[in-house]
Amino acid sequence: MKHDADLMEQTVIDDILERYRVELVTVRLSATMLKKSIIDARAPIQHGLRHAGLVEYSHLRQGLEGRIQVAIPFISRTGVESRRASFYRPKSKEGDPRVWIEKLSSDAMPGDLLLFAFSGARVLAILLRGRDDASVVERLEPFLPNRFEQ
Repeated sequence: MKHDADLMEQTVIDDILERYRVELVTVRLSATMLKKSIIDARAPIQHGLRHAGLVEYSHLRQGLEGRIQVAIPFISRTGVESRRASFYRPKSKEGDPRVWIEKLSSDAMPGDLLLFAFSGARVLAILLRGRDDASVVERLEPFLPNRFEQ
């Protein structure tokens, strides 16, 4: 069963990469991430945010006063909505870069796949839950440039 879900996720990812000019970063959501409402901003996420001109983590002060909060499109099989996202460095844990997405824990379950999509200055969050995820691909059209259009 897990193999089928992985195959479906990969099919959706391949379809996105084939249709749109986009860079994707995948995050497998854990119970801890959802419980604490934090995601480590690994190097690929930091790279995408930097190239989008949105966040340079090395310039952020630690703590809430240094965070950057923006609205980003959140796309899932249930629809599209705008969600607040925070990019910050906590005062604890040496200020390791973090990401928070509003209401993520109410939509996602441990094991779900979260994609960060970067295209130019645009950043999107895409939640894959393993069934009916193919509908997500069409929902991206208003937000991402098509590979086949000028």
